Amino acid sequence: MALAGELNSLRMAAGAPSLRKLADMTGQAVSHTTIAAAFKGRVVPRWEVVQRIVDALHGDTALFQRLWREAAADTPPVLTDEERRDTEYTDLYRRYVLRRYESLIPAVPGLHPEISLRDIYVPLTIVDRSGETFEEVQQAEFEERIGKALLLGAPGSGKSTLCEHLMYTHAARGDDVVFLLSVRDLVPPSSLPSLVTELIELELEVALQARPPHGFVERLLLNGSPLVIFDGLDEADIPQEARRATAIVDAFATQHPLARILITSRPLEAERIGHGLTGFSRFTLEEFNDRQTATFVRAWFASMGDEPERNHNEEEEFLRQIASTSWIRPNPLLLTLVCSLSTIRPEPESMYSLLQESLLSRSDAISKGVATPKGSTRGVIQLSMSQDDLTRRLRDGHWPPSGARLAEAILQQFQRVEPSDRRGAKKAKHSEPLEILQIRRALEKEFSGLIDMGDMGSSSDLDVFFLARALAALVVRRQLRCGSAMAAASIVDGINDNGLDAIAVSDGQPEILLVQSKWDWGRSGRKIFGLTDVLKFEQALRLLISEEYDQFNTKFQRHADQVADALAHPACTIKMIIVTVGHAHLDPGAVAGLERMKQEFNSFGNILDYEVWDARRVWKAIRDDIAPEIKVSANMTEWIHLADPFEAYQGKMSVADVAQWYEEHHDRLFAQNIRTTLRRTHTQSIVDTLATKPENFWYFNNGITVLCETAVRHQWSHAPRMPIALELTGACVVNGTQTVAAIHAAMQEAPEMAARAYVSVKVIITKNSPSDFKAEIARAANAQYPVMPHDFLALDLTQQAIRKGCAPEQGEADSAPDS
Repeated sequence: MALAGELNSLRMAAGAPSLRKLADMTGQAVSHTTIAAAFKGRVVPRWEVVQRIVDALHGDTALFQRLWREAAADTPPVLTDEERRDTEYTDLYRRYVLRRYESLIPAVPGLHPEISLRDIYVPLTIVDRSGETFEEVQQAEFEERIGKALLLGAPGSGKSTLCEHLMYTHAARGDDVVFLLSVRDLVPPSSLPSLVTELIELELEVALQARPPHGFVERLLLNGSPLVIFDGLDEADIPQEARRATAIVDAFATQHPLARILITSRPLEAERIGHGLTGFSRFTLEEFNDRQTATFVRAWFASMGDEPERNHNEEEEFLRQIASTSWIRPNPLLLTLVCSLSTIRPEPESMYSLLQESLLSRSDAISKGVATPKGSTRGVIQLSMSQDDLTRRLRDGHWPPSGARLAEAILQQFQRVEPSDRRGAKKAKHSEPLEILQIRRALEKEFSGLIDMGDMGSSSDLDVFFLARALAALVVRRQLRCGSAMAAASIVDGINDNGLDAIAVSDGQPEILLVQSKWDWGRSGRKIFGLTDVLKFEQALRLLISEEYDQFNTKFQRHADQVADALAHPACTIKMIIVTVGHAHLDPGAVAGLERMKQEFNSFGNILDYEVWDARRVWKAIRDDIAPEIKVSANMTEWIHLADPFEAYQGKMSVADVAQWYEEHHDRLFAQNIRTTLRRTHTQSIVDTLATKPENFWYFNNGITVLCETAVRHQWSHAPRMPIALELTGACVVNGTQTVAAIHAAMQEAPEMAARAYVSVKVIITKNSPSDFKAEIARAANAQYPVMPHDFLALDLTQQAIRKGCAPEQGEADSAPDS
């Protein structure tokens, strides 16, 4: 292409400046990636871009304008297959960014509709603190100065919105590609230099539902100048993770010198960890001034309706009302929140939930410190109104005359405290919903003194870390049906845990539980379980499979032998459990990552699975621990009754009735049982029999044993072949757990066929039995030697000779299903 050739000749004549230097010579009006594409003839830029380059190199403007017109009229240059794929994928990504960041997502979902980011965004004022003297710059100039930059700002000052605005504007201009990553998703167990590129690739795959071309991100980082934003250094869970994150960013910057990097943080967090980012310029966000506040408010009200005159009157009244709120007015997040309350005009009945979601869920961010006016000694703001007081105030219905006044009346209940004052942590409990408070108290009651917290020292977040570990212990106790002390011993959370908070191996079957837990109620704006959490799980799993136990901490080592034995068993399975009390859904990237792991590890069978425990399931588990005794109905035919020494019944029941037990009570039916319900692979043969040969099921199955405190006969006859209806109180299945679970599954899959089947049920009433009788029955029912496949070989006469010399010792086989 003549244009590209002449541009290269002009560059050589000017001393062959580097592309980055040439971008500086244009005043950063043109990025060096755009310049590179133009010099290689890949694209024909706009004339304004070419003119900037020609002027910077002192070329002939008229000549190059003619060449540009000719080039613009020509057929686009032919790209290699790799370049074509990269270009198409970049265009796909830019279109996604334009859709994703076109609107400002509400500070609280549901509080107001999404608003066009372009319509209300107000450029922020930023101070460059890199030199000996501080220099105030506008946002456009700040963008030009981003090489490797650290941007500091108070909570709610607009850091994340600025990052989203950068994403949108660069995609709209079609110049540098921008990637936005969360620092919290950045800290991996190992492989520090390569994780960033892997994380970008996974984020791209999830966002676009299409894998990037092989090597796409690496080529972009090595040949271009993408902007990579790491948002939220302050959102790392602990200071050690924040320091690791900065080390990762440093390594990434060294490996990819052409990449532009921006990392955001609160000032206090950066100072506390001593950010340690080599060669990074330092910038701070200024709070809104009066002009910016007015611009934002007017843009907000203009976007809220089609009645300009009324909106104008309301915005002026609103500006007058907030004039005295010196700590709301300069803070974009608080300002957005109060604007929302002023313009949505909610019904009084819904105001309670709206304010809960808007104000109280934001108290965590506010408690970390809002922007402090210049010259003020005021530090952090905490909520002082109790949950009961707030509930009473909101439900009384005595509303102030406008939404803004209502917001201000509630926000005025926040008091000022010093940043080091931790009383707010206790007060924050009052803002938790009742269910979360019940979970907290139950965990504290059960696991206080059992979970080792010695490694946390005097951390200010000790309460949060204890609750997270207690959540993991609760899951282990429920899954293994073990004691609280044993569950507490499963905790491996700490330095070098490789993303695991707890690990346990079931006794009855070779199943390994890997648990990751988060106590994150109210920690708004954070992903509950993100993509890098999946990477941590995956890394931990690979270390376990490769028996690299020395990569884990000392807490893990006490489980190493048990894990190794389980992994050596051909029937071993692994279950990953994510438990959180957060009120957000699992991050889509995490779901995609977990499903990808399942697909990879299950290529030869159902080895890997995962579960998610949310606040609802945790709360239900705690309620089940104190739930009343289970009552079920047992309708039998062809029954017998035993009166001494302990009362018992045995008879034939419809599997439909047994399925109803499980439908109503699930695993609570087995609370005293030694085993848990087996995974589906063990019970599939039972399901298959019920679905295909229901008439044979009673003959094939060993039956179910149920213990109960009492049994009341409601409908019965002395004749054994006549039906009897028993109401069992305190019922518990001690043998046949997998039979019960399989019956329920079969009734879900093939109800008409399965309902034809019957199963043998034994009911033992333990009301007048010795105290240890129930435990003895449970142990005896599950300790009998199972019939293994090789035992059936004895039925074949051709195997008798082999049996004489090769028969296995009875008892050496593992437990089998009770089908």
